[in-house]
Amino acid sequence: MLLLMVLTGLGGVGVQDAPGNRESGPRRIIWRDGRVEPVALRLSSPSRHWVTALSFPEESIEALVGGWKESDLSLEEKAGTLYIKLLAPSEGDLWVVGSSGRRYGLYLAPAKEAHRFVILSPGV
Repeated sequence: MLLLMVLTGLGGVGVQDAPGNRESGPRRIIWRDGRVEPVALRLSSPSRHWVTALSFPEESIEALVGGWKESDLSLEEKAGTLYIKLLAPSEGDLWVVGSSGRRYGLYLAPAKEAHRFVILSPGV
């Protein structure tokens, strides 16, 4: 119920008003094989939880490959969308393997401002 109230702007700060939320909407990335795409993430704290959703052009995500510690990064996947929460000020590569077998290279790094939603689209 609290989540619904925040998303609809009832009872407090709405999503568009939250600090660090880019007004321009989602970031769109045209994906091309062989590239590692930088993705800026807000650093979470005990009092503020920032999650970035990355939507892939895949039915599902088969594997996540990277050398991240559990204390640095939280990852959850649902239906081709990866939800990332940066827990510590660290940065590095994360490889995502989609159900098609395609590999997506991402370079995750902390930033003061970041998009909450990133959409990856297939390149031509």
